[in-house]
Amino acid sequence: MMREPDAGRLVERALVRAAAQAGIVLDVITADAEPWASVTFSGARHTLRVETASGERIARWLDALPDLDLPVAGHLIADAVVVTRHDDGVRVEAELELLSVADR
Repeated sequence: MMREPDAGRLVERALVRAAAQAGIVLDVITADAEPWASVTFSGARHTLRVETASGERIARWLDALPDLDLPVAGHLIADAVVVTRHDDGVRVEAELELLSVADR
């Protein structure tokens, strides 16, 4: 019996897919997810380090990340933040934090 991917893997795939739709090949270097809960919701806080080619597309995409619709099966993305961004003119490396909430 196959297990379905966890929320961390689903969020990672959604980010890569959203970047691809903007013409960006996004490499996920590291990804971590920590369980998160409030009185009424449960989910996970995701931290990802990503890398891609430098340019206007990635700059615009990272600027728009907090407002992007990132469809994740069974989850809602409640928050998305670019924590750090380093662009050396060739490659861009960024740390992203997202909060997913189980849609149940």
